[in-house]
Amino acid sequence: MVMISKASIAFCTVSVLIVLATGCIPESPAKSTSDLSQPDTTLSGVNTPNNASNKLSVPSIQPPLLEDSFLSESSLSSISNAQVVTDDKWIDKPVEKATSKDLSRATTSPIERTSTSPLAVGPASTPLTVSKISELDPNKVIEAHEQVLTKLYTITLPSVAKIEVDHAVQDSFIPIGEGSGFVWDEHGTVITNNHVVKHADRVWVRFEDGSVFRARVLGTDPDSDLAALHIDTPTGYLTSLSQGDSDQLQVGQIVVTMGNPFGQGFTMTRGIISALGRTIPGDDTSPYKIPSAIQTDAPINPGNSGGPLFDRKGNVIGINSQIISQSGSSSGVGFAIPINIAKIVIPSLIRDGSYTYAYMGISGRSVDSRFAETIDLHRDIRGVMIQEIIGKPAASAGLAGTTDKKRGDIITAIDSEVVKTMEDLVSYLVQNTTPGDKVVVDVIRLDDSTASIEVLLEPRPI
Repeated sequence: MVMISKASIAFCTVSVLIVLATGCIPESPAKSTSDLSQPDTTLSGVNTPNNASNKLSVPSIQPPLLEDSFLSESSLSSISNAQVVTDDKWIDKPVEKATSKDLSRATTSPIERTSTSPLAVGPASTPLTVSKISELDPNKVIEAHEQVLTKLYTITLPSVAKIEVDHAVQDSFIPIGEGSGFVWDEHGTVITNNHVVKHADRVWVRFEDGSVFRARVLGTDPDSDLAALHIDTPTGYLTSLSQGDSDQLQVGQIVVTMGNPFGQGFTMTRGIISALGRTIPGDDTSPYKIPSAIQTDAPINPGNSGGPLFDRKGNVIGINSQIISQSGSSSGVGFAIPINIAKIVIPSLIRDGSYTYAYMGISGRSVDSRFAETIDLHRDIRGVMIQEIIGKPAASAGLAGTTDKKRGDIITAIDSEVVKTMEDLVSYLVQNTTPGDKVVVDVIRLDDSTASIEVLLEPRPI
């Protein structure tokens, strides 16, 4: 049986191999891979994976993923006619002619972390021809790749945390679980998963240098499985990690995870982005789901929950959360909450202790070519068929659900953004709207006429 497991450690004995969420609370019912593809969902927040829009493309050959500040003269000496980075521009020149100025960043003091990535490289669109690839020394390319990874680890390590959770028993505390986290800002905010800390009576944040700080939970959000903690540290101790843009990711990109798998502190693993636009369950107390999740084959294991998922430049692009596994450990199918959702939710958790989502009040299913034909639509039509009106916003707007005798409205766009799947609709609502906003949905009605309907969004029911 395939199980979905939260990737945190619980200190308890169970009779199955699935590692449960922190606190030894029974996991939600097992979900098979076939369960994950069922179409019926509830908006906003509950939808299921539909990857019709995720088409695999073969990109042109790109320059080596090297950062000029990582390259030494020895590692470049046998790469003739390669493209190197100088002053943040890609140029063609033999490496032998590179000046000391070109390589100066290779010998400077440790790179300072700023709002821009410490591992930034030249434009990824610059092509490296096949003839030039044949001239590269494979060992030097591998060596440069290793240097990128080791530098990423060195730079980001001080900002990655181990989260230790205690439970109160009479007059004492006992440890009940562990997870991971990372520094969000220099004001003392540390981010982790909601399921790591939700049963905690006391939380500790531990850093690689041995420093441990008592944490206060600022806020939690079961729907996104995110939590914000606060720690008091000496001035200048914390350095926040740079944040990427999860909307700009592509399948095949190299990613790196950091965390504490099986309690093994500050472990680094790497892989690629295996898929984008996945939909994963929120915390097991939430009826809603998380859109736009990142799927990766980078090993994520119990204890990794809440830790950062990096791109190769050292930007946080996701927060590790879940795995699908038969054993409870990594099987190469892990999921991270996209950083762009965290950017929306976390400020509210810091300020208010919670986050309120916008709500349209429908359940629906994605329309693909096969389903379109079964409901007498042209097979090229894509969108979301409303199955049921379950909330006031949709009812007040006059949207139509499905009955025994007729199909519901087909939503094809929202605020002029094309909607092909339920994932598209939920992702738009989560990332672009708040309660009180008005949105315009384009629909195909039962008689095949089209209409644009305004919907006033309300707060999502708890």
